[in-house]
Amino acid sequence: MQRILTIIVILLSVSSISKAQFEKKLTFDFSLGYAIPMGEDLREDRLPYFYSNMSSGFAFAADFQYNLNKKLSIGMRGEYTDFWSWYDPRSSQVDDSDESWITLISINPYARYKILDKKISPFVVVSAGATIYNGERSPSNIVIKDFYASNPESYQAPINEVTIRESGQSLNTTLVPNTMAGLGVQMDVSQFIGVFLQANYNLVFTNQDEVLRQNMQYVLVTGGVNLNFVKSKTL
Repeated sequence: MQRILTIIVILLSVSSISKAQFEKKLTFDFSLGYAIPMGEDLREDRLPYFYSNMSSGFAFAADFQYNLNKKLSIGMRGEYTDFWSWYDPRSSQVDDSDESWITLISINPYARYKILDKKISPFVVVSAGATIYNGERSPSNIVIKDFYASNPESYQAPINEVTIRESGQSLNTTLVPNTMAGLGVQMDVSQFIGVFLQANYNLVFTNQDEVLRQNMQYVLVTGGVNLNFVKSKTL
C-alpha cells in the first residue's frame, strides 16, 4: 500500500512539473459575427447615404496571436464583412427584393490585454490597419409620402405621395486605413482550447469617396474559439 501511495505522489509531481515546463505562446482565433452599420441617414441636401442605410451584415474573422506573457499579446487579424440590402429612410415602403451590397476585407495588426489571469477573463483590444472595400447599390423606386409637408406654403399644390426612381451606384475597389477598439470576455475550456465573445467598434476612413461621402462605422459582435499552441520553456 505504501508503494502504491509513493507511485501516486511521484506521478502527481511529474504531472505538475510537466505543466510548469510549457507555456502558451501561439494562439489562433476563429469567429463569426453580426455587424451593425452606424451613421447619419441623410446628407445635408436630404439625399440618403449609401453605407449607413445598409442593413446589418455578416462577418468572419481569423486571428494569429503571439502571447508575450500571460496577459499581453500582439497579433494579426483578417476579417471579411458583408453588408446587404439598402433602404431609403425617406420611403414609406421597404423593398425586400433589393440586391445592394458592400464588402469589406480588413487586415489589422493589434494589441490585446487580458485584465485578469483567470480561467474566465475580460480583455481589451486596439488596432489600426487597412481595408479593401467595394459594393453596388441597386436601382429602386422610392415612394415618399407628404413630399412637401416640411414647408407646404412654398408650393402651389402640395403632393401627398410621389414615386422617385433612384439610379444605382457602384463603388470602385479601394484601399483605405481603418481603426478598431473592442472588449470581450474569454473562457479557457482546457489548456489548448478556449471560447470568447467580443464586441468591436470599427471605423473605416471612406469620407473622401465621392459615392459614400462618409466614413464607414459599424459595431461588430463576434463569438468564436481559440486554439493554443504550447512550447517548452526550456527551448
